[in-house]
Amino acid sequence: MLPDTALPELICMNVLIVTLRIDLEAQKIFDDLREQYFPPHLNYLKSHLTLFHHLPADDASITEIIKQHADHGRMSLRVNNIRHTGFGVAYTIEAPEILTLRASLANAFRQWLTPQDQQKFQPHITVQNKVTAEVSKQLSKQLLETFVPFEIEGEGLDTWLYKNGPWEHIEYYRFADTTGTH
Repeated sequence: MLPDTALPELICMNVLIVTLRIDLEAQKIFDDLREQYFPPHLNYLKSHLTLFHHLPADDASITEIIKQHADHGRMSLRVNNIRHTGFGVAYTIEAPEILTLRASLANAFRQWLTPQDQQKFQPHITVQNKVTAEVSKQLSKQLLETFVPFEIEGEGLDTWLYKNGPWEHIEYYRFADTTGTH
């Protein structure tokens, strides 16, 4: 029998995470905010917009489904607000295209969805988490004072292997370029 300390790692093995890749300029903006406001000892990830938190990494049909859905044009996303999450702060994203894409993927993944991934999808990028409610409330108020909505671009899908904290990048599925400029 395995010691209890080994069980959490076994539970987290072979977990695939799917994120939306955003344009480099936006990525830098959110990475800088995360670097500034995320607790340093917990900040081992770049900023990200998670579509799915927990899919089986060892099922090849997942990769095929993602490939099929990456045949999508780049999408415009509107960063439309700042949300206090209780113990953190996130920028909310408004984008009908990402809602449609995520719903289509969720339908294809339905047999594997965990309760977390079955919840209503609310696209966001977290820049602070796991702090006290007072600290996060203060940051939310501070960021809202100068916030102006802005546009970013969704460029594709990334898959990641969960490594009990850090993530290991697996593959990038670039969206089709429908503008002819990239």
